Amino acid sequence: MNKLKVTLCALLVLCCGFMFTACGDTPPNNEPEGKVSVVKLGENKTTWYDTLDEAVENAGVNATVKLYADITGNGVRVLGTQSVTLDFNGHTYTLDGSMVGSTGTETNGFQFLKGANVTLKNGTIKQGENGCKIMLQNYSNLTVDNMKLDGTNENTSKVCTYVLSNNFGTATIKGNSQLIAPEGQVAFDLWYGMNAQGQYDDGIAVTFDETFTGVVTGKIEYGAHNRAKDFADWEEKTILVIKNGTFNGELTASNGNDLANANVSVTGGKFTDETLANKNAEGYEVNIEVVDETTYYVVSAVEVQE
Repeated sequence: MNKLKVTLCALLVLCCGFMFTACGDTPPNNEPEGKVSVVKLGENKTTWYDTLDEAVENAGVNATVKLYADITGNGVRVLGTQSVTLDFNGHTYTLDGSMVGSTGTETNGFQFLKGANVTLKNGTIKQGENGCKIMLQNYSNLTVDNMKLDGTNENTSKVCTYVLSNNFGTATIKGNSQLIAPEGQVAFDLWYGMNAQGQYDDGIAVTFDETFTGVVTGKIEYGAHNRAKDFADWEEKTILVIKNGTFNGELTASNGNDLANANVSVTGGKFTDETLANKNAEGYEVNIEVVDETTYYVVSAVEVQE
């Protein structure tokens, strides 16, 4: 019986060791070999890097990139051929260095290109002293889950003007995420049809889903590029859905467009901007709630009378 117990214990240790390796975590009591790990789907190995941009560049397809320390670093680009999860693992990534973007306009903290699938979860991205103008520039299928995106900074010479800018694809914001813009700047936008060749004319959809319990602080822009703002169907393809959360900011037209026609559907949440709250979907109503001297317009389902 004792030999059997020893054998079972040995097998358990081996299995646990395999699980740690396969999941990309370091074994108990061992220090990571770098600040960032990369584990690719189907590969039982971990590759270590000291910088996030290098880790993502080498992540390839179907990879999990995981932080093991608070890091200050450069901008990060995810290519259209990539499918990656960036697990910040409770840590903070401070943007302070060389940013990314199109040639001549390298002002993005993160740039997610068309065709990519990207998940950001469990951490903080913060503006540094020499950071970005746009924190997240999205053309991909993006999920933001339990992330704090903080564009505030005391250095007014490097103002983060957009925290999350959406030009194409989808963005789904979940959990206790926070989007924090500096005073007077934009928390997120939807910007249709910016490419002259029509590369992005299929449109944009941004969703704050029912799990979203966080806060958005800053303006919300909705509009189209000059080449596209007279398209009859551009608003049909520029979709904002809000199901929950708190929104401290005004819905604004970014190019002289009429917000009355904005394709916005609200089925939950509370808003400082009555215009945004009044985008409530059929079957939902708006009520007023005052919290710490701030007036909120709260959207909820209409109660059915028995």
